[in-house]
This record gives sequence, C-alpha cells and structure tokens, in this order.
Amino acid sequence: MNFYKALKFSTIYSASSILSTIFIVKITSKLIGPVGTAYFSQFSNFISIINILTVSAITTGLIKYIAEFKDDQIMLKKYMSNAAKMVFILSIMCSVTVLTFYGFFAKAIFFEYKYASIVIIYAVLILFNSFNYFMDAVLNGYLQIKYLTIINMIVIILNFIIIFFLAYKYLIWGCLLATCISILIKTITYYFYLRKAKYIHFSLFKDKLDLKIIFRILKFSLLQINTVFYYLILNYIRTHLNNKFGTEQAGLWSGMVKISDLYLAFILNTLSTYYYPKLTEYQKNYTLLLSEMRKAFKRILPLVFLCCFFLFLFRDFFIKTFLSTQFIPMRHLFLPQFIGDFLAVFGWFFHIQLIIKDKIKLYTFVAISGYIVYLIAAYFLIDWMHLVGTNWAFAIFNLWCVLFSLYLNRKLVIDIIYFKEKIKTRFSFKEFISIFAKNK
Repeated sequence: MNFYKALKFSTIYSASSILSTIFIVKITSKLIGPVGTAYFSQFSNFISIINILTVSAITTGLIKYIAEFKDDQIMLKKYMSNAAKMVFILSIMCSVTVLTFYGFFAKAIFFEYKYASIVIIYAVLILFNSFNYFMDAVLNGYLQIKYLTIINMIVIILNFIIIFFLAYKYLIWGCLLATCISILIKTITYYFYLRKAKYIHFSLFKDKLDLKIIFRILKFSLLQINTVFYYLILNYIRTHLNNKFGTEQAGLWSGMVKISDLYLAFILNTLSTYYYPKLTEYQKNYTLLLSEMRKAFKRILPLVFLCCFFLFLFRDFFIKTFLSTQFIPMRHLFLPQFIGDFLAVFGWFFHIQLIIKDKIKLYTFVAISGYIVYLIAAYFLIDWMHLVGTNWAFAIFNLWCVLFSLYLNRKLVIDIIYFKEKIKTRFSFKEFISIFAKNK
C-alpha cells in the first residue's frame, strides 16, 4: 500500500474513531441526561483501565515486532504466540477478578448496585474485548489499514444504531448494555474477516512460552506508565488552577486541553497507524528510513501547520461548536497551546525512533524529565502570566522533549538533513485533496 492510500485509510480510521466518540456523547447526553452521561463516562474509563491491564501494554510492542519480523515466520510465530498467550492469561485473570468482586466494582463505578448486571456482562466479555484490540494491533503491524478501517466503520455504524435504540428504550441501562454488545459485534466481524485472511493462520499461535520474548514485549508497558504520569500532572495543574483562580478559570484551561487533545489525537493516531509499522520495517534499510523520514517532514508538517493555523483562525467557531459560548474567554490560550501541539507532532517522529529501537527506558527518561520541566514551568509561569502560563508551560515541555530527542537521534538528524535522494518537496493542496477523492 502506497503512502497516499495508507494516509487516506489512516485518516478515515482515526477520524471515524474520534467522531464516533463525539456523536455518542451527543446522543447519550440528549437521551439519558447528565447523570447517565456521567455513568457512561465512568464505565468507559473502567473499560480503558482494564484494557491497559490486559492488552494495551502488549499491543504496542506487538505492532513493532510484527512489522519487523513479518518476513521471518519463525520469529513472527514466537512473538505472536507469546503475545496472544499473555493477553489470554491477563484477560482471564481480570475477568475472574471482576466477576468475583462485581458488587465492589459496581459501587465504585456507578455509586450503587443497580447496574451490577452490566459489570457482570462486561466481565464475561473481557476476553472478547482483548481479542478485538489484539487483532487491531495485528492488522496495524501488517499495514492492513484498509481492512482495519472497514472493520472499524462497520462496528461504528452498528454501534450507533444499537446505542440509539437501547438508550431510547432502556435509558441508562440500555446505553451501558450497548457498550457491551459493541464488543461482541467487533468480535463477530473479525471472525468473518479471519476466515478469509490468508496471512493470519492459527499455527502462528502454537509456539511455546518464551520468557525472553515475554520480557521484550512487556518492556512496552512503561509507555502506559508514562500516560498515567501525564494525566496525573494534568490533574495536579487543574487542581492548582482551581485553588488559585477558581473553578471557572480551571474550566477554561480544561476546555482548551479538550480541544487540543481531540485534534492532536486525530493527527498522532493517523501518523502512528501508518508510520509506526512502516518506520519499524525500514530499520533494516537505513536509506529507505532516511527517505521516508524526510518525505514525512515535507508532507506532514505543512499539513499540521495549516491545521493549527486554521483552528487558530476560526477558534471562536470551534469553541462554540465543541464547547459553548461560556468558553469564549479561553481564546487567548490557543497560540501557546498550538505551538506546543506542533512541537509534539514534530517530536513524535524522533520519540518513535527510541521506541522502535527498544530504548524504552531512555524514552521513559525523556518523558519523565519533560514532565518535571512541565511542572516547574507551570508553577512559575502561572504566577507570572496567570492562566495562559499553563499553556506556555505545555509549549516548553514539548520543546524540551523535542530538543532531548533530537540530541539522542543526532546522527539520524544530520543524515536526514544531508540525505541526497531527490524527492518531491513542494506541498500541493490538490495532491492532498486527491487522497480522499481516489486511490492512487
């Protein structure tokens, strides 16, 4: 699959996932109100935590190793078999735990036992949900982005119908049940896909457990710890703003973070779906790696700049669309936030090199040192610049991570700058539009 086809399907895949989240929130907020929306969000967060414990930490490594060894059936079999067994064991453990203490989890999630039956249903489906995420990673590693997108779209469309029907008929309980049913829908969709997929066969999962392979894959669990640290820092800053300036100012900053996370997740998910397995594959050929990296900077960074500029120019419209007119005072937060976002996308290409090269500890050190810089910068800039200081602190945090990653990848940076291959460097808007109009 060439760059344009891959980018088209990666974009559709990421956009559909994000838009589905927005539409589901809109549907649930209208049909079940604020209380139901809160329950739905709590249940979604609970599912996310279970995913981290069962599959998320494994699939990041799995994508890398599938892309790296897809032409080596012996090594591929070892990694896929061990990853599948780990996911199976962790899923069964979580399923048994949730079933055993379903009352406790129901009380923790919903603050009452009324929806304990939903917790029981989900506990039974944990293994199926892990299977879905595992297969997402397998298709991503094989760069089967077209089928990944098609499967995702089928699930999203059916999920919309089921959530609307059940939420309308059974309100909160129906909405929560629809979330569980969507897991089964995706599993069934993957079942029919696997019947025809020739490159995935069950012999790939018959290898014995290998502790060396398991520890290699589990190294990527550190990436999930980084995510937890980041959200803890955001929570600390939000609390600090609330204590210093009040709930309204903290809410304005949270609104800015929501908008930033929304489009930044879209961009980074699109990039990782294509570039993570592709750059992993090209580690064996340094010339192809340099060529792909340079092309990425020529093609992607201008688009990211235009995206940030467009959002900045029409920030009032986006504030009113995704939030409300009450958030208009946060318009002055956009400039430093978008500077930080642009640096985050630029730095992603060098951060990912550390992950691809199995330098997970080094990547974690870069991230944690960046979080410390973020906290220190936020502490001083909030006193000096008030609310907007938090956003300038975010920009400084990303600048620190970019400079650190550039230093660690300095040989690669120099080689990219002086790489001699002639490639098309002029950005063509017409060429970008054609991605969505036709297959090249």
